[in-house]
Amino acid sequence: MLKEGFSNLVYFHNRFIEMLVTRSNSQMSEELRRITLLVKILVYGSFFCLLMTLVRMRGDVGASEASMSGILVPGTVVTGAVVSGMGSVLLFSLLIFFVVTGRHRPAADLSILVVLFLILFMAYSDGGLHSRVMTWLSALPLMANFIGVRLRSVQTCLIAIFGLVLVFAAQTFGMIDNPLPEDPLFGRMMAGIASMFFVSAVSQAYEGARQEAEGHILVASEKAQQLARLKSDFLANMSHEIRNPLNALIGMLRLLKRSDLNDSQAERAEIAHSNAQSLLGLLNDILDLSKIDAGKLSLETVEFDLQCMLGELVEAMAVGAQEKGLELMLDLTAVSDSMVVGDPVRIKQIFTNLIGNAIKFTQQGEIIVGASLEHNANNSEASDGEEGHRQGHALYWLKGSIEDSGVGVPLAAQESLFEPFVQGDNSITRTHGGTGLGLTICQKICRAMHGEISVISRKGGGSRFNFEVEVKRRLKSESTSECSDPCLNGARILVVDDNQTCSELLAKQLTIWGAKVTLASSASSGLETIQKNVLIPFSILLIDFEMPEVNGITFGEIFSKRYPDSDCKMVLMTLLISEFDSGRPAEVGFDRCVAKPITISDLQSFVA
Repeated sequence: MLKEGFSNLVYFHNRFIEMLVTRSNSQMSEELRRITLLVKILVYGSFFCLLMTLVRMRGDVGASEASMSGILVPGTVVTGAVVSGMGSVLLFSLLIFFVVTGRHRPAADLSILVVLFLILFMAYSDGGLHSRVMTWLSALPLMANFIGVRLRSVQTCLIAIFGLVLVFAAQTFGMIDNPLPEDPLFGRMMAGIASMFFVSAVSQAYEGARQEAEGHILVASEKAQQLARLKSDFLANMSHEIRNPLNALIGMLRLLKRSDLNDSQAERAEIAHSNAQSLLGLLNDILDLSKIDAGKLSLETVEFDLQCMLGELVEAMAVGAQEKGLELMLDLTAVSDSMVVGDPVRIKQIFTNLIGNAIKFTQQGEIIVGASLEHNANNSEASDGEEGHRQGHALYWLKGSIEDSGVGVPLAAQESLFEPFVQGDNSITRTHGGTGLGLTICQKICRAMHGEISVISRKGGGSRFNFEVEVKRRLKSESTSECSDPCLNGARILVVDDNQTCSELLAKQLTIWGAKVTLASSASSGLETIQKNVLIPFSILLIDFEMPEVNGITFGEIFSKRYPDSDCKMVLMTLLISEFDSGRPAEVGFDRCVAKPITISDLQSFVA
């Protein structure tokens, strides 16, 4: 429609020039006609601007808004005015005057209207309208915005059009003189202005509807946020009130289990205690989630030993894994200096939730818990980087991973996996229990510590959860780790374990400490390796208790009989749930027994 309208303007423009300008080569005649046309445009434009100003003065728009628009709108169309040729030099001069005088509301309105209408009608006094169509198009939205929004009323548009009709009627009946009586410019002027007001009225109606819809959305959003805050406060208060008596109940059940009960009573007490613990875990999750949503999650900043913390954690969770026949392993080979500054409680909570999920959804195989520390490449750009350096800290990324061989997560369910109360499959809740809050809490804690969490998984192929959180390390730490690295330069160690992953992790850690490690996957292979290295014997033997051919105690008995004078240390690696005579390993020559998963502190205890 805009293109059609401009085509009509071009047609009327050409017809007007043919009628106005005589077939004369006189340059003076051409300039005279241009001046006459410009005077006519200014006369009608000034009258219309005066009419608009009088109508506008009845409005209720503040003086500050009028002043602002009086400066912004002309400034926006200056470019279009400058590129329109020599005829626009006068327009640019007028712009300067109107902007300078546009400090008061009537003058500002007058400047806006004069600029807009001179831009529109200057096309009649200069050729090449086709080349400036886009320039005029850029000015139309400004006019629509000013007339439709600034004047705030469709009635204003109707009054202005009615006034123009009266002026046109007065001209038609000879009540006022026309500088060029046969020129239909005023009629085209009025038609163009009427069209412009129509567009402005439509724009104003659309703008009003949009603002009304935005208002409704804003009110609904505020109500939703208020309801969410009330829900979080309610859950936090209720969880706190329920947790207090529940803790007392769990304490009484523990005392009851220690009392003199028969088998049936002990079983019932154990069931009650287990369900109370599950309920307490659910309440803790709800309380944590409500705190995070309410923005009340507080993070500590203390120095702690990462290796020892994770070692204690996997030892505590290993019983649940081993009861299902799973092997839980810890890989800290990428953590050279374990003293970090952060929130150990929240970091431990992330690991606990992820390890618990891995145990829950893995029926057979193994679970590998890993951690690493990497220097933060954006250290100087971090929010507290400069402050951290002043306190003698450097920013690091603590990257954790939990990899299992469980059921996996379908690709379609991974997008919503971190949403509250969502699990990969409804059957999971019926089979394994849980509410689906653990991963949501992990994600929110990671983001609170400037990190993120992600998952790599496929259905039936296991899962790997990776996360990173921001921690600090002292540039010159006076603290020493409880799990300080031993020196094993040149020590020859043999690891006999049928679990290849466990053997490789042990070998990797011992190699970092300077040891020369040899692996054997069975008892027979281990004895054969010892026989081949009899001239340069091993200094330490790490023997797994659970092996397919013979168990570790039998292996130690065979070794002691073959090499009774050996100075080699023998260490038996057992499961926490392994059942054997506790005195038997020492009888056959073992120096120490350690329970899997093997932690850094366990390794230090027998290699020092």
